[in-house]
Amino acid sequence: MRGLHGYLAEKIGNDFDSDLTEKSGFQIEEGYGLLRKDPRHNLGWRIVLFQSPLEREELARIIRETYTNNTNLAELLPADYLRYHLEQAEKIPEEEKKAAQEQSKPKVKFTTFLGAKGLSARHVFVIGMNDGEFPENPKALSDAEVCQFLVALTRAKFSCSLISNKLYSKDLHRLVNRPSVLLKMIPDGTKRTIVLKIRKGKLVKA
Repeated sequence: MRGLHGYLAEKIGNDFDSDLTEKSGFQIEEGYGLLRKDPRHNLGWRIVLFQSPLEREELARIIRETYTNNTNLAELLPADYLRYHLEQAEKIPEEEKKAAQEQSKPKVKFTTFLGAKGLSARHVFVIGMNDGEFPENPKALSDAEVCQFLVALTRAKFSCSLISNKLYSKDLHRLVNRPSVLLKMIPDGTKRTIVLKIRKGKLVKA
């Protein structure tokens, strides 16, 4: 565009009016982003050339060559220009680095059944799946408890782990295992049961 601007200004003279004071809609970092994916990306080099132009004559020659012979821009650019901008492209902005680091970290959200409405996650863990806890009374399930259970199940994109644990029985004076009656609502063919025992502070699969 700058080359065309110069050409028209020279040929048309005073009758030619333009305003190139505004920056292109593309920023050079967008070109660098494309070059990080592919060092020969033509659009990436076009954006870089617009934001960091060569001398007019050299730029005109390169543009003419790429259109005439369908040559990739990366093959026509001066070696020092090519090397400099590829090095700049590798310098990922600090904001992008932080964003990439944040995305790579596993995120855990701890919430209630009510708070989980409208949310979703790759993997969901539901704790407290014990009779006496959830539901409070296994012999008298409430509609609200069933709805909460369904909300929990449908939050998961890939897996939903329903966790129950042993509870202390005042009547038997010992720990007893009381898995929630709600677990029976899930067909056997769609679930698998894993029993873990705690031994010397470590979880051991039984």
